[in-house]
Amino acid sequence: MSKAEKKGMVETATRLGQEYIKKYYNADFIVKDYEITDRSVHSVLDLYGYVEGHEDETIVVVYNYKKKEITNAIGPAWFIDSGKP
Repeated sequence: MSKAEKKGMVETATRLGQEYIKKYYNADFIVKDYEITDRSVHSVLDLYGYVEGHEDETIVVVYNYKKKEITNAIGPAWFIDSGKP
């Protein structure tokens, strides 16, 4: 994967991840880091960050780059339980 492809994928994942957290958890998601899993293993990009006001609590947003969609959000129980169905 080229640097340009990787950059585009991270930008798309970040935008969709922030929209997802805003929609389902009514919070602002700040991305600090990411990890791309090799396509031969799994087609996901994990975004690591936090929601504003809880900088010490890590939230992970999982982006499936093959399907181009957010598949999951992982974090502390208080955060996950705050989500809208």
